[in-house]
Amino acid sequence: MLMGKEPKHVERVKVRRIIVNHCLINEIHIDLEHVNYGVSKKTGKLNTKRRSNFKANDVVEFVKRLDRNSYTQADDVDGYLYYEVLLPIWEEKREYRLVFCVEKTKPNIICVVTLYCIGRMKD
Repeated sequence: MLMGKEPKHVERVKVRRIIVNHCLINEIHIDLEHVNYGVSKKTGKLNTKRRSNFKANDVVEFVKRLDRNSYTQADDVDGYLYYEVLLPIWEEKREYRLVFCVEKTKPNIICVVTLYCIGRMKD
């Protein structure tokens, strides 16, 4: 979901027992093109150069790290609540930004808008 618009290609993955913001999540929708290419700030279109090579299962592993936590929404657009979360991955010594949304009428589905590395963590 990119500010209320359904992307052309969305991976849908069924999951078990992920609880986010007190909601039981049973499905994750992933816009892999947005995740792997990002969007140009100038044009609002997908970049032509790939920034990552995540597969759907990789993104699901990041979402699982949200389990049993609550987050403050960053935005509310056209019936979708948007969240932005910084995820430190200690094993890699990297920090990632995960942006996801939840449709107000379908709180059991997380839609991953984007995921990218924002840098290495300092020791």
